[in-house]
Amino acid sequence: MLEKDPGIPRVHRLRVIQLIEADLNQSLLLLFTRPMVQQAEAHKLLHKAQWSTRIQNCTSAVLSKVLSLEYSQIIHCPTAWIENYAKDVLTELFQA
Repeated sequence: MLEKDPGIPRVHRLRVIQLIEADLNQSLLLLFTRPMVQQAEAHKLLHKAQWSTRIQNCTSAVLSKVLSLEYSQIIHCPTAWIENYAKDVLTELFQA
């Protein structure tokens, strides 16, 4: 709440600032995002690399990648990491 007259704190002269962004994001999550992800999961439209929308935690994906790269460094094995999920998703869609 902000004072309408700076330095004079009177209850009837206060401005209320409402932040609706957090409420809007929460309602969008409940109305659109969760049902959309549930439908995509039910119809098997999500790629197996989609970690954050499923039961897995998105930090688990990062941990998995870091552990793989660290292990390859420990055993002195040359390693390359390719993330080309769009191609896999498109080929899966067009093969169906």
